[in-house]
Amino acid sequence: MQKIVIGSVEIISLTDTELDIPLHVAFPDIRAEQWFAYDHTALTPSLTGEEFLHMRVGVFLVRSPEYVFLVDTGLGLVATTTMPSPAPALPPSGLAQYFSGVPVRLQEELLAVGIKPEDVDTVFLTHAHRDHYGWNLTNEGDPFFPNARYMLSRTDWEAFQHPAMPAPLRWGLEHFVSPLSARGMLDLVPDKHQLFPEIRTLPTPGHTPGHMSLLIDAGGQQVLIGGDAFVHPLQISDVTVSFTSDMDRVQMTMTRKHLREWLCQDRIILASNHIPGSGIGRILHDAHQYFWQEEESHS
Repeated sequence: MQKIVIGSVEIISLTDTELDIPLHVAFPDIRAEQWFAYDHTALTPSLTGEEFLHMRVGVFLVRSPEYVFLVDTGLGLVATTTMPSPAPALPPSGLAQYFSGVPVRLQEELLAVGIKPEDVDTVFLTHAHRDHYGWNLTNEGDPFFPNARYMLSRTDWEAFQHPAMPAPLRWGLEHFVSPLSARGMLDLVPDKHQLFPEIRTLPTPGHTPGHMSLLIDAGGQQVLIGGDAFVHPLQISDVTVSFTSDMDRVQMTMTRKHLREWLCQDRIILASNHIPGSGIGRILHDAHQYFWQEEESHS
């Protein structure tokens, strides 16, 4: 758990769970020796010799005197698979098979910083993947954050209901997001939208069609909460490295390249849901390459 403060805005990194994902599943185009050349501590060998990548599933709390704002809700009940109504089994494809049964702790992390579910007034979903909306609902199917307005990009909302979308992704939206719409608690936002005077959305497509990031501008500093635009520091060194759930790899590479140059040049802090550690840091550049440097807590 780490906190940075810009102006009157606190940004706190929370962790819902941590996963060990086989390298060939998480980054199917990268060989283990390429990882070791980048960082020999990045992988954990199993007893079978298979290489696993340790991955954090993060959430960000954004707090000011005016609001208590949550960016994504983690894996949550997706891990326990306890649903308010019977649901079809998810086929073991991609990352889904590694979600089941893992311990989740977002509620405890929120309580540790003095936040109860009813204190949250806004929940922003960067995109419509299951590890980003798992705490939307309780086991009974009620909103886990009962006083919050939930927000999702209209582009993802429409894309994830399309018949061409894989069934598990449509299933997730139906069971974890659509009930909020039925209760009138879901706002569908355009790609560029001013949420608060110091917070606006930015389209960062590729990981999903409507993936969005949040730019916070306060106290003369800027922070970009980037969702899954970058999931590992290797993608900062090499923007062509695709994550398994990047839905449009060409578009995502273009998005990462633009973000890398912009964030580095303007010294904007990046907050990433999956980058190890706190997920809060800066993109720097030396004579040879771009690289990630974790930000120290400050207030």
